[in-house]
Formats: sequence, structure tokens, C-alpha cells
Amino acid sequence: MSPQSRRPTPRQTSKGRAKQDPNAIRLGNSESMPVLYEDRDIMAIDKPAGWMVTTPKWSHTKQNLQREIEIAVTRREPWVTRRQIKFLRFVHRLDRETSGVLLLAKNRYALTRLSRLFADQEIEKLYLCVVHGKPNHDQWMCTAPLGRSKSNESRMRIDPKEGQEAATIFITLQSKTNRSLVLAAPLTGRTHQIRVHLFGAGHSIIGDPLYTAGRAVKKEVDKAAQERARPNQADLALRAWAVRFFFGPQKKSVRIQADLSRYLGRFAKGFKEPDLAKLTKRVEELRRSETLVTTKTGRLPKLPPT
Repeated sequence: MSPQSRRPTPRQTSKGRAKQDPNAIRLGNSESMPVLYEDRDIMAIDKPAGWMVTTPKWSHTKQNLQREIEIAVTRREPWVTRRQIKFLRFVHRLDRETSGVLLLAKNRYALTRLSRLFADQEIEKLYLCVVHGKPNHDQWMCTAPLGRSKSNESRMRIDPKEGQEAATIFITLQSKTNRSLVLAAPLTGRTHQIRVHLFGAGHSIIGDPLYTAGRAVKKEVDKAAQERARPNQADLALRAWAVRFFFGPQKKSVRIQADLSRYLGRFAKGFKEPDLAKLTKRVEELRRSETLVTTKTGRLPKLPPT
């Protein structure tokens, strides 16, 4: 088992202090967060569900990732001292309920460069979702524009008139009974983009409290809500699986992926672990495809009768 996939349990040393995994960071009294990648400019961690990625001044949660990072840097926690970190800041956001790869900049140069790569859509991102039902297409692209809901500011909606451009490629990987494992490759970075596009297709993500429809789906959401009290329990079956980009003057290739064993064990028992290399290549082919089924409204077109 790789260091990234371990879930270490702190051990007490002779001095009574918990011994920390050198391949993880620890914020406050939380569970260790595995470090998936690190060099002089970049750190990537496996963010657990429950942590908000927002400004450190946001005080409406005890799990503000950036605030706890800054506290750890100020206190010179062991993982900070060992790495000689003076600056560490998130570059992009993941929803509170979403777990997986989160990029952090270790200096302002990296923050500027990575932010530019995200803005220019030069960072390839792959997510895994477990959704309700079985999509009637094996692969498709959704280009439905997204805007803020006028009735609920915490929700986004498909808004053809005033919404911002958004595009996501989806691949149905496996299906069993009433759920499917779907790969999502967002080509833009709108708030709740994957969640809204899947909801529009009629296949909301399991455990999604904002984008649901139907009594059976509501029952799943209520069950997830009851589990929120458990530490780091993911409410949402959405996992930021992998990123790929080129960084710095030498255009160094950086590939980072998160472990899937816990995610699949919870949301997709009996499903096979997907092949990242094959799916990366397939997404590249679909981005160039002129025949890929595309929906501008979110709704999937019906298949012709056989």
C-alpha cells in the first residue's frame, strides 16, 4: 500500500505526543490528510469531506481548511517545521462535501502560476461520481450554461439566458441495479458544475442535499444527513480523483491521483476500480470528437428505438 493511501493512526511517543506520519499533514484535532504530491512549489493533499475551502475569515464553520493551515504555520506544527513552510494556500476549491485532490501553493510564484493554469483551463481534472439510475448514453458532453438560483443562493441552476459558459464530459463506467459509476471531466470550473449537469440529466449524485428529485433520492439524502456527525464521513459520492498539468519554465509534467479504496467501498461496492491511464486517453479523444452526443439543456436525448 502506498503512503498516499494509508490512513495512519497517531501513536503516542515516550513524551506523550502523537507521532505524525511524514507523508501527511494534520490540522487541529482532525484525522491526518495524506500528501499525494509535493515539490518545492506545490503540495497536493487528499482533502476529506467536511472541510470548507474558503477565505480564512469565514467563521461559520470549525473546519475552515485555509484558516487551520495558517494556524498550523503560525504555531510551527511538526509537519510545517519539517518542510520549512512559510506560505501555503489553496489554489482552487472543492465543495465541502467533496473529497479528493486539492492543490496548495507553497509560495506566491506557484500561486500565481497555478491560478493562471486554472483560469486558462490548462489543468485536466477527473472526478468520479456515483449517481442514481443508469444514464441512457455511455458518454456525452453537457454544455448547459450555469447561473445562481434566484430562489436559493446556495444553489446553482441551468440558465440558458444569463448563465456562464460551462462544459463537462461524462463517461458511464459501470452500472448495478439503481446506481452507476460515472467519470466527469469538467472543461470549465463553475460552482457545482458536475452536480448541476448530472441533476439536469436526471441522475443526481448519491447523497447530494441540494440537487435531488424523487422520494427514493430524498431517502438517500436523509440517510447521508444522519451520518454527518461521523468524522470525515463523505455525504456526497463525488471524488476529485486526478489532475494533470505542466508547470514552470521547464513545463514539468505533473500527474496526481487520489486513492479510491475507501470511496468505492462506501459508495460503489462491487464496482471495479477504473483505469486512470485508459480513461485519461479516452477523455482526450472525446474532447476532439465531432460526433460526441452533446446536450445544451442538460437533458439527455433519448436513444433511437432498436
